[in-house]
Amino acid sequence: MKLEKSEQDLDKGEWLNSIVATRDAFENAYFRQIKNHNISLSFYPALVHAREKNNISSYIWDAVKDELELSYLGINTFEHRRFKEYLNHIPHELGAEDSWGNAVLPRAWNQQDALFCYNYAANTILRWQTQEMEKWKKGI
Repeated sequence: MKLEKSEQDLDKGEWLNSIVATRDAFENAYFRQIKNHNISLSFYPALVHAREKNNISSYIWDAVKDELELSYLGINTFEHRRFKEYLNHIPHELGAEDSWGNAVLPRAWNQQDALFCYNYAANTILRWQTQEMEKWKKGI
């Protein structure tokens, strides 16, 4: 599990590597959550209609879709934006294969950066796992 890698990097003081491992763990868990929920499909018709009727830009389309997904998954959007801001500063060579270059963090990565990212991702993943266990116990 990537969170274990993040914890190991935290213990070694490798802040950036910890954030990268945290990002990987979060993105994998997020993908599993989205693919197992019908929210991704259920709100698309309304968004398509709104886009056609009001000529909504693709940027706004993506923002609305993301906000709805975050809300449905119970994610604190303020914390998520902060988390994404850290991820946007990860150097390109540590990014996804199809990602563009990111703005360099104007200071050295530090323990607070890594701890925030780890705590955010770990708490979110654990909440999702707890919800899944509760559903499983209820037979849903």
